[in-house]
Amino acid sequence: MATLKDIARATGFSTITVSRVINDPEKVRPETREIIQAEIERVNFRPNVLARALVQRRTNIIFVYIPSGLKPNDLFFMNVVSGIAEYLGEQGYSLLIKRTWYNNEDCDGCIFMGLSPEQEIEVAKLAKNKPVCVFGYAKDVMSIDIDNYAGLYKITRRVLERGFSNIVYVGINQDQRFVYDREKGFIDAVKEFRPDAKAKNLKVANNDDDAYHITNELLIETREPQAFICASDDIAIGVMRALKHHGLKVPKDVVVTGFDGLGTDEVAYPHLTTVRQPLYEAGRELASHIIELIKRKNEGPYEYILIQPRLVVRDTF
Repeated sequence: MATLKDIARATGFSTITVSRVINDPEKVRPETREIIQAEIERVNFRPNVLARALVQRRTNIIFVYIPSGLKPNDLFFMNVVSGIAEYLGEQGYSLLIKRTWYNNEDCDGCIFMGLSPEQEIEVAKLAKNKPVCVFGYAKDVMSIDIDNYAGLYKITRRVLERGFSNIVYVGINQDQRFVYDREKGFIDAVKEFRPDAKAKNLKVANNDDDAYHITNELLIETREPQAFICASDDIAIGVMRALKHHGLKVPKDVVVTGFDGLGTDEVAYPHLTTVRQPLYEAGRELASHIIELIKRKNEGPYEYILIQPRLVVRDTF
């Protein structure tokens, strides 16, 4: 196993310079860094993570907050956390996953998910003193999110361009930014592509039972809707159950679309047209940026990065 001294001897530089290339590469001239890095790769050198953490006065622990109201097996957050965990593991970090709010736990940085508007304000205060990344958005905080607006806009546009003019949007009844972004995507697409369309906007809890009941009530009143654009796959499943109960076939009689693409779309029958969120990739982005913030000692810039979702067209369209 090669050591710092071995690399120093082979390259002709001091062990201090070799250490700087590993721990603070920006402090070393590019030509020197290139020579030392090549030797590090040649001998497959792996620094002692624990020793490095002690020298740098770090814990190599990242605090990850998940809202307490979510089920432990929630597929959305499991996908995000999976991406976070894999990337942090590759970099020698570990996770401290909590369903309670941050309370000065010993860690190098924090990742927050599922924030309410009030919590966004609290996170912005914390970010002034500690490296913080948010999955979603918080002002003046490093934020990474799925482009929920673009996803709903694209799928609504596709429905409208297929000629459907009597449509229902079944949104989520929650006070969160992603909910408003999806709803706005629907509204803007209708205004731009079919301002004459008959569009109805409903809101339910994000589950199939509530979606079933509200759709059932709507169909008792009228059988006019040609398409249901749903803010989640779970809602879409509930809508399809209600349509089946009323003897309507999807997509022959009514078109249905969802949003998430976490597997429900594949097991549903007929298979659900949806907007697939790259959540695993978003998790890796969160982990990558929190480590960069730690290396920069929490100095900006603090970006708002939007990851584009992908439209998956299946049997319900």
